[in-house]
Amino acid sequence: MRARDDSSPVIVNNPYKDVLMNVEPFFRLMQWYSLDEALTWADTGIKFISLSETPVWMDNEERQSMIMFLYEIRDLFSFMAQCQISTPKKGGAS
Repeated sequence: MRARDDSSPVIVNNPYKDVLMNVEPFFRLMQWYSLDEALTWADTGIKFISLSETPVWMDNEERQSMIMFLYEIRDLFSFMAQCQISTPKKGGAS
């Protein structure tokens, strides 16, 4: 695992906002957690927030937004898990 300061940017065009952005932190996250783990953590977070008592400092709308955000994150990982294509190893067969 590389240190955070030792990363090389992976710049892609975001077609939804027409800006270039660094997606390397996303790949680093996928190196640290498998897609199955990410789905499990998102599900656990949704359950925890949904079933826990709302803190005094949070209103119901903020809580609902947080839950919906976690559902979006869960869907993101789910869609990624559905479409993975292995690339050939460098050097090929010997």
